[in-house]
Parts: sequence; structure tokens; C-alpha cells
Amino acid sequence: MEERRKITKGQMKALRYLIANSKDIESDMVKKTLIWIINHTKRLTRPVSLGITSVQLAEDVIIAIAKVNSYKGNTHLPQIMSLAQIPVGFSVRRGRYIAIDKFKKSGGCTIWLSREIHDHSAKRLKFDKKKIKNIVLSSNPWIL
Repeated sequence: MEERRKITKGQMKALRYLIANSKDIESDMVKKTLIWIINHTKRLTRPVSLGITSVQLAEDVIIAIAKVNSYKGNTHLPQIMSLAQIPVGFSVRRGRYIAIDKFKKSGGCTIWLSREIHDHSAKRLKFDKKKIKNIVLSSNPWIL
């Protein structure tokens, strides 16, 4: 397997800044959720996934990830990650991931931040609403 290079702390701050100030993500809770996921990747070396049960938050996340991953959006996250030689990205699927090709379809969604779409080896994170809500969104990249 290819060695996973940690990105710098400055690159992590820049990534969090990009998410916090993205015009493609309308909800602050979605921005905070994506930043919280980023913070659990050991500087983007560990693939992670997060199941979301809230139907409204899940819908907002699905729309936001589609927009930040789109060349029609303003964020251009995949292009920025590629230019920085960071081979990871967000992917999302309706339903909560149970096992390979098994999803619980009771609403909600699963988000991955990984080298692979729907990465089965990703560490599953437990949604922590209190910690996610406490994330500070800042227009200053060096605070995040």
C-alpha cells in the first residue's frame, strides 16, 4: 500500500478555512460537521466515515458535498486537493453504512473522507453533536 504522507498543520488550517468560508455550504452545522470529520483523520492519513441520522442535516450534507465537489461550484475542493497532492476527498451516500454494500435506509446519510469512495476500511466516527456545535468558524485561517 502506498505510504500516506501527513499534510502540514498549515495545510490543515487552510483546508478548515476553505470549508468554513465556502459559499457552497449554506449551513454552519454542515461546515462544522465537515471540519470535525477533517479533525479526526490524523492530518488526512486515516480514512474516516460518519453516519448521520438527522434527515435535515443529512440532506444539507448531501447537497453541500455535491456542491464543493462540483466544478460548477465555488469551492473546487477536489481540484485544490489534487493540486496540493492530497489524494483524499469527501463522498456521501444516503442511508447509514452497516457493512460492505449494506446500508440502513431509515433516513440520514454516511459521509466518508478517504482515498476511496465509500471506503469499507474507514474508521467509523460516532456523531458528537455537542463537540461539533462547539467548533468555531472563522474568517481567519490561522485561528481554525
